[in-house]
Amino acid sequence: MENLYVEDLKGQHGPNWQRDAVEQRSVVREWIDKHIIYIDQQGIPMWQMSNKIVYPELLYIIAEIGNLDDATLKQLLIWSRRYSQENKKNYTHRFYKELTVKAQNANELFWRRDAAKHIFKITEDYVNGKLFIDQHGIARWWSNKNVIPRECYEYLAYSNICPRLYFVKNDKEREKETQEFLKGYKERMKDYTPSQEELAEMRGTFGPGKEIVDVITGKKIQL
Repeated sequence: MENLYVEDLKGQHGPNWQRDAVEQRSVVREWIDKHIIYIDQQGIPMWQMSNKIVYPELLYIIAEIGNLDDATLKQLLIWSRRYSQENKKNYTHRFYKELTVKAQNANELFWRRDAAKHIFKITEDYVNGKLFIDQHGIARWWSNKNVIPRECYEYLAYSNICPRLYFVKNDKEREKETQEFLKGYKERMKDYTPSQEELAEMRGTFGPGKEIVDVITGKKIQL
């Protein structure tokens, strides 16, 4: 993000982005203190979980904290971007374009920051144990053991924090879960009849006399 992080930290682009920058710096400082991120013998910030260099946007934060000088930062950015591009062919979500295209206006700057914010959040979730990589390399939420969405999987790949990831396996398992959910939903809704209270809520939303259709089952309900 070049100097965007420092600009945000100084509040040059509004209080919301400044708040995010301050919070991210605090989190990264904690990761360093707890050796979740460690500085190797060559001065390279690495993830303890994968022994890979941290992703490019984190390098700016680490440099601002004071663990990197400008010359080292420039060299490491080249290396880090090379690692983060390893999975480029698998990226289908627009975040990668938003991160790498040189922003020319306020709208592009917004989406660039937004992409970086989402990557930071999913990385933080992984560090905090809200998701995990199972023995097959599939990323799952701890709360329900479901496979995480494709875009979140791509964020993880970009972050370099995971030791191994398998896009095809993850996609197939996600599709399997989706089909199982749809099958169960159709079975549950087969004999479903909305209550009077539910009908009243639907009329309040769509208007009386309207016909609504469940897009999954095709079932029609007359209001």
